[in-house]
Amino acid sequence: FAALYFIVRRGQADITVRTEALSALRRRLERFVSTSAVGAVHAARGGPVASRRVEATLLYADVRGFTSFAEAEDPERVIAFLNALLAIEIEAVGGCGGDVDKMIGDALLARFAGDGRQKRALEAAARILEGVRRAALPRGIGVGVYDGTVIVGALGPEERQDFTVIGDAVN
Repeated sequence: FAALYFIVRRGQADITVRTEALSALRRRLERFVSTSAVGAVHAARGGPVASRRVEATLLYADVRGFTSFAEAEDPERVIAFLNALLAIEIEAVGGCGGDVDKMIGDALLARFAGDGRQKRALEAAARILEGVRRAALPRGIGVGVYDGTVIVGALGPEERQDFTVIGDAVN
């Protein structure tokens, strides 16, 4: 029994280590996708991620004169600027109950759903603009907010998909 106890104990320790490693990997990977994408994948339970039509308020933000700034600055300074800006934007969106759909270079697309979505998106826009003003960043930004019907779901072939919003309201 003693030998069996030690074998089982060692096996359980190995399972615990592997489970913790998988959980850590999942947490790291989830930092690269939106909260909505993570939820959709979990809800699909191994099957395809379903697309659905929803009413949403979208917030867009992008840097004014970014191309000339990026051409004139060292890449490290550009990245530092973008990281500072995105920190402001992501905090504002999350603080107002929105979900960052994607970051595309100097641009950000966020989605607000549910009750009070328009008001929450406008509050996030105001927080972003105020945060950028307070931070005295080297470039300003433009922010747009639009409400409408979108399709939320997976886009792309089975081998490489993106969870995103599509529709006239996004354009």
